[in-house]
Amino acid sequence: MDLVQNDNIWAMRCELEDVKLVVEGLKTRCEVLEVQVNEYLNSLEEEESKRKALKKEMKKLRTDVGMLQLENNMLAEKFMKMENIMEMIWKCVFCCVFLVVMLASLVGGIGTYGTLMLP
Repeated sequence: MDLVQNDNIWAMRCELEDVKLVVEGLKTRCEVLEVQVNEYLNSLEEEESKRKALKKEMKKLRTDVGMLQLENNMLAEKFMKMENIMEMIWKCVFCCVFLVVMLASLVGGIGTYGTLMLP
């Protein structure tokens, strides 16, 4: 009976050693997984901070685009005003030339070469 008990004790010790090895392996695996989880969490935090920075940059760019649109509208208005002024100047020049030609024809006419012939 002692041999059977010794064999059982020996078998239990072997099983206990096997269980200890499995537990050590599981501990090591848990440590590795913990490191991996921490790395993943750190990468998530980095991505979140990048996302927030990009969101701020987008907000700034939208503001800049709005300002550029306002500036563009102001420049378009100025251009339209200048276009109107140039049109008025050309009309005035045309009227002045027309009046000079009319006065020249009344005073003495225009000569052969297009010069005014004053009396």
